[in-house]
Amino acid sequence: MVTRTFLPLMQREWLQYRFGWMLLAAIPLGLALLTVGVAQFDFDEGITAKPQSLALLLSAMPALIGPVLMLWVAVVTGVINIAGLARRDHADRSNEFWLSLPVPHSAALGTPMLVHLVLLPAAAAVVGWLAGQLLAVLLVGRLVGASALVEVPWSATLAATATLTVRFLAGLPLAVLWALPVVLLVTLLNAWFRRWGWVVLAVGVGLITLFDQIAFGQRWLLDVLRQIFSRAGQAFMGAGGVGLDLSPDSGLDALARLPAIAVRDFGAAVSALASPLFLAGLLFSTGCFALLVRWRQNSSGRAD
Repeated sequence: MVTRTFLPLMQREWLQYRFGWMLLAAIPLGLALLTVGVAQFDFDEGITAKPQSLALLLSAMPALIGPVLMLWVAVVTGVINIAGLARRDHADRSNEFWLSLPVPHSAALGTPMLVHLVLLPAAAAVVGWLAGQLLAVLLVGRLVGASALVEVPWSATLAATATLTVRFLAGLPLAVLWALPVVLLVTLLNAWFRRWGWVVLAVGVGLITLFDQIAFGQRWLLDVLRQIFSRAGQAFMGAGGVGLDLSPDSGLDALARLPAIAVRDFGAAVSALASPLFLAGLLFSTGCFALLVRWRQNSSGRAD
């Protein structure tokens, strides 16, 4: 079943979006390399007075920022692509070909969502981590000196930054589940109203919020949306309420504590799933997905 259905659908996403995905990785990396090569960097005197601390900071920061940046770009790109998923093949009528294949409607909708919302961001985070290691070596060599490369505790920085990347990868499915009600609602509205789906969503949220404010003096819908996106962000990092201090005096100790912090934080993110808001979101997502499947069945004139 997997090899006959899901793998070909995943291959289709790769064949259709591979050029854009390659640009997604190449453009930020190229800009980062250009910045490292020509930009001027200014640091506080307290940091420059301690070359070892500066080298440690430069060896860790690119590999910490890289996965975050690439993950964010991939998530935004994936949401945009998924928003137009239902009607993406209607413009050139290629939907008639895809609808003729013996593929269940649920798989035809669910597989691209899995690829764009989970697999693509996960791959982007890994690419960001690998690129961060390269940028770290270049930064240390340029700003501190080639001799500092052998003095940097690379094993500690590699372990710490890899732990953070794994934490992001583990939290990615949780974040997707939190944000899924909004993503599926946008996809459903775009299926019903085409390009007006975003407008309908914005107007609907605005009118409901205005009515709620006038009638009851509160903004429950905005509060719910704020909680959803806040929980989605905390699924990546911050659910445990513990920050990471990379000051020159405590950078190495902070990197050593990062694995334990990441484990506790992931446990807090999992515990946050046991909330009425998350369960209500799952039910809402199930309803939106069922309506999407129904819409696809009606547009093709056949059921699974």
